[in-house]
Amino acid sequence: MSFLQKQIFTGFAPNLTKDDLILSLKYLFLPWYWKNIQKGNETNKAEEYLEKYLNVNKIITFDSGRTALYFVLQTLGSTRNSEILVQAYTCMVVINAIRWTGATPVYVDVNDDFNMSEDDLIKKITPKTKILIIQHTFGKPANLEKLLIVAKEHNIKIIEDCAHSLGAKYNNQYLGTFGEAAIISFGPDKIISCIRGGGVITNNKILTERLIEIQKQLPKTPLKKVIQHLVYYPIFYFCKPLYNLLLGKIILKIAKTLKFYGRIIYNEEKIGLPVTAYPAQLPNCLAQILNQQLVNLDNNLKHRQTLAKYYHDNLINNLFIKPNWDNDSVWLRYTILTNNPDKLHKFSKTNDIILGNWYDAPVAPKDIDLSIAGYTLGNCPNDEKLAQMSVNLPTDPTISKKDAKRIVDLLNNYV
Repeated sequence: MSFLQKQIFTGFAPNLTKDDLILSLKYLFLPWYWKNIQKGNETNKAEEYLEKYLNVNKIITFDSGRTALYFVLQTLGSTRNSEILVQAYTCMVVINAIRWTGATPVYVDVNDDFNMSEDDLIKKITPKTKILIIQHTFGKPANLEKLLIVAKEHNIKIIEDCAHSLGAKYNNQYLGTFGEAAIISFGPDKIISCIRGGGVITNNKILTERLIEIQKQLPKTPLKKVIQHLVYYPIFYFCKPLYNLLLGKIILKIAKTLKFYGRIIYNEEKIGLPVTAYPAQLPNCLAQILNQQLVNLDNNLKHRQTLAKYYHDNLINNLFIKPNWDNDSVWLRYTILTNNPDKLHKFSKTNDIILGNWYDAPVAPKDIDLSIAGYTLGNCPNDEKLAQMSVNLPTDPTISKKDAKRIVDLLNNYV
């Protein structure tokens, strides 16, 4: 470890820009900005921008992607007697959204590309199956052609989980436009971020009307939570460059302990319970940060694809299995497989590179009780194998070509 060498992260405020920092500081410290923290026209601007970008009838924003998923499931008829098909190799917040509607998640195994297996999907369908959630993991489109045929044959409604895949296409059509609805996320580790936010994509008029009514009736995000999200920006902006120094780690530790900023997944959610502040509306101030990022979305996607291609072409160590190349993927992260992820993480960390661990369990994060998620070990064997081997390389806008070369050089010399 060198105190003079740049620390490279996978995650850890990957989309944070100087413009985001400046705007957050204005909302925190300039009184004439305070009246617009909760209310304003920025949320409508974000919705309209995405509607035009994706060429869809309506985007309805919420405080998060998990909230968006909960209300879509509820509106599409997810009830106590329903079964919802969802792939393993996913996040606990997805499962919570299903369970909070009263429905039962039924886990479907994955192919080697981390997306749903159509063969296992067929095996898991029952008369109680109502909805299929199709996840596009790490920004790679799932095999929609086959999955949609299966769903149509069994009269199953489709929700696309585009939390990883905003801007990706399948057969020249944007993901999120193939089913009754789709959800997107603007969380800190997604394609673009306003720390906490999400939305629903839909062309369904009835669904649109119901979701707009729900959105209008939701409370505002509590001011304390909004301030925590705004404080996130200066904390991470100034602590990332100081991470190799003791000062940066101390500040982050204190800020986390004192709850100066919000969590990606709250402790309540890890045990299947809701967070008291949510569901809620997306605050105007976070929507304004989102709008700053939306105008750079195409450049963001191009950057991710460029770095992923660099990894793909230059990583030659046969201790790693690389994903198949896909021109349609937006590569939220470039995920490789190795037999001993813990060893690789330790090795890279000693060289000032922190690699990602998505997903190291059938339902992430790893420290949850799988029984709470309703997952039984052995139910999805390929997922469990992949979870024990997965390591992510960063593709986000804070990673330069020079950084990517450092990562590749390190991995090619790994033994």
